[in-house]
Amino acid sequence: MHKSSLQGVERLIERYLAGVRGGQVLDVGAMSLNGAYRPLFDPARWSYFGLDLKAGPNVDIVATDPYSWPIEAERFDVVVSGQAFEHIEFFWLTILEVRRVLKPRGMAFIVAPSRGPQHRAPVDCWRFYPDSHVALAKWSGLELLEVNNPWLRNDEVDFDSMWEWGDCIGVFRRPEGQQADLGGSVQAAAAAHIKEIDRLGRQAEYPGVRIPRSRESYLSFWSSLKFRLRKHFYRA
Repeated sequence: MHKSSLQGVERLIERYLAGVRGGQVLDVGAMSLNGAYRPLFDPARWSYFGLDLKAGPNVDIVATDPYSWPIEAERFDVVVSGQAFEHIEFFWLTILEVRRVLKPRGMAFIVAPSRGPQHRAPVDCWRFYPDSHVALAKWSGLELLEVNNPWLRNDEVDFDSMWEWGDCIGVFRRPEGQQADLGGSVQAAAAAHIKEIDRLGRQAEYPGVRIPRSRESYLSFWSSLKFRLRKHFYRA
């Protein structure tokens, strides 16, 4: 969890939840490797639950399927997810679960990188831009309240981590009167398809195809470019 992501979510809490009495929060992809959102939510107001695919630090709910969670519909007032969607192969199914577990008028804060080096956990599939959040809102039926890349302007966030990852932040709200399982038939069909892929063994890494690991093909170029551009354009 890089510093600018924590700062970004802290700002969203101040902006959108300051006048809210409290409720239940679900953190999707919550396992703490070097930080978590939990301390940002006042425990006197918020009951926080971390969701991930295996047990670990900051995880309260283990979901064996990233596209079907062991959580009843309309349970949570807030869903937050940071640095998770880029690691989810079929994230458009995950956003339907976000919508399903949100209460009417519940809010979702989604933070995902728009750039940065490969960091497989266990895969690293995607990068997100403002149009990505617009598309997620259209697909899921959620209202889009805000989308931005703070790194595009002179924002007061941690410069190094924002520079490296270019956090793209989306704020969503579930409309009132919308049924929880609006995408149920889509999810059911997709789940059947994914199971068939598993049966055929095609979700594993393909034999003979070498997937570059971590930063090996990228970091030296990025480090050089990063400091050159920062010196000339951002520190003026």
